Amino acid sequence: MGEDSGGFAPVTQQNISDGDPAYQVVLNNGTSSPVTVSGLSVTVMAFGGTIGDDNPSVGPALMEPGETWNFPVDITQGTEVSDNTYLNSTCAVTSVTTATGPVTPAVVPMQNGEQNTHDQDVQHAQQSLAQDVTALENDSTTLNDDKSLSGAVSSMQTDYVQEQQEWQTVQSDSCDSMGGDADTVGGDADSVGGDLDTLQGDVSYLKSGEIQAVQTGLSNVQNDLSTLQGLGAAPATNSSTVIAAGKEALASAQSAINWADGQGNTINSEAQQLATTATNYANSHCDS
Repeated sequence: MGEDSGGFAPVTQQNISDGDPAYQVVLNNGTSSPVTVSGLSVTVMAFGGTIGDDNPSVGPALMEPGETWNFPVDITQGTEVSDNTYLNSTCAVTSVTTATGPVTPAVVPMQNGEQNTHDQDVQHAQQSLAQDVTALENDSTTLNDDKSLSGAVSSMQTDYVQEQQEWQTVQSDSCDSMGGDADTVGGDADSVGGDLDTLQGDVSYLKSGEIQAVQTGLSNVQNDLSTLQGLGAAPATNSSTVIAAGKEALASAQSAINWADGQGNTINSEAQQLATTATNYANSHCDS
C-alpha cells in the first residue's frame, strides 16, 4: 500500500492523509513460457476485514519467462475506516487473468506499508552489502594475483638478452656475415618493441578490467553502508577489512603499472638504440 504522487511511495504516517491511496503490483512470470496477461483481481483489507477490491486492466500484454512487472495502481474502490486504514492495510493480488483463463498467483502481501517497507529495505541492503563485500574480496584477490605485467617485462628482458648476444656476434663475425648479423639484431629489437605493445595492452586490460572491478566494488560497498546508515541500521557484515584490502590492491596495482611502464620503456629504448649501433658498426667496419 502507498500513495500515488506521480509514482508509488510506500505509505507513511506523513502521507496517509493525502487522499490519493494506491497499491503497487509486483507480478513475476515464474513459468518457462510466455504468458499473456489482460487483467488482475486485487483485494484490499484492513483491520481484519475487506475494505475494497479492484480489477485493473493491464493489457493484454505478453509477459516473458522470468520477467517482472512493477507498477502502481490507484484504488478505485476503497472505504476509509480511519486515518490508519491504509497504513494498516494489506493489498493482495488474488488472481491474474491470462489468455488461458484466470490464474491464482502465489501472493506475498505487504503488511503495514511503513514498517514492512523499512524492514524489507534493511534486509535488501544487508543482503546487498554481504554480496558486494564477497565480490570485492574476490576481485581484490584476483587483482593481487595478476602477474601479467611482470610476465610481459620478463619477455622483453629475454628478447633483449638475445639481441645483446647477437650484437656480440656482429662484433666477432666477418664482413661477409656482419650485415646479416646486424639485421638479426634489428629483428630482435622489433621483437622487444612487440613485447612493449603487449605490455601496454596488459596495462590497458588491467585498468579497464580488474582495477575497474575493484573500484566498482569499493563504490558498491560504500553505497550499501550509506543506505544502511540512512535506514538507521547497523551493518550486519564487517566490511572494513575488505575495504582496506581493496584499497591496498589498487595501490599495489598502480605501483606495478608504474614499474612496468618504466622497465618497458627503458628496455625498448636500449633495444632500439642497440639495433642502430649494430647497423652503424657493420657499415663502418665493412665499408669498402
